[in-house]
Amino acid sequence: MPNRKTLLVFVATTGACFAQQANEKIEFFESRIRPVLANNCFACHTESKLGGLRVDSRVSLLEGGKSGPAIVLGHPEDSLLMKAVSHADPKLKMPMGGNKLKDNEIADLRYWIQTMAAFWPTEDAKPVAAAPVAEKTKFTIRPEQRKFWSFQPIQKPPPPIVKDTRWAKTPIDRFILDQIGGEEAEAGPTGGQEGGDSPRAF
Repeated sequence: MPNRKTLLVFVATTGACFAQQANEKIEFFESRIRPVLANNCFACHTESKLGGLRVDSRVSLLEGGKSGPAIVLGHPEDSLLMKAVSHADPKLKMPMGGNKLKDNEIADLRYWIQTMAAFWPTEDAKPVAAAPVAEKTKFTIRPEQRKFWSFQPIQKPPPPIVKDTRWAKTPIDRFILDQIGGEEAEAGPTGGQEGGDSPRAF
């Protein structure tokens, strides 16, 4: 049987290995995961909860938003977050209104979900000799993100000028006539003209 001294050495060595692994996880998260989320996702998915989703904690990612959980632990291929940042689905692209993430950033997120089970350090778990992380960071929507259609103010454009004013009875008619070709479209009879009350048609 191992003596007491050998047992103590084993316990101390095992504890040191666990501590090193924890520090490596924290360092990976703070240097390669949190910055990607902060720079590309926090503007829309923290307090504003766009789509009902927050991405500023592991719990929030697991809870997800209106479309379901954002991540599936161990299965990045089934995680909505990975589908969004990979632009695999044309209807689900993140970051919204911005460029696609770099390949190495997507690879880091995939590794984080599959191998590290989306490890998220607690407040009291700090990496050794790591730079302090600001508790509160001000995030703003970048100019290229503001170009996205949902951020544009509602406008009331003037009706376009069309030549066939006999058919265009309302502003909506002018928009329709302008879109389908204007002067090239052949308007049918309008209601109220001689020959019947047939609706306007093309």
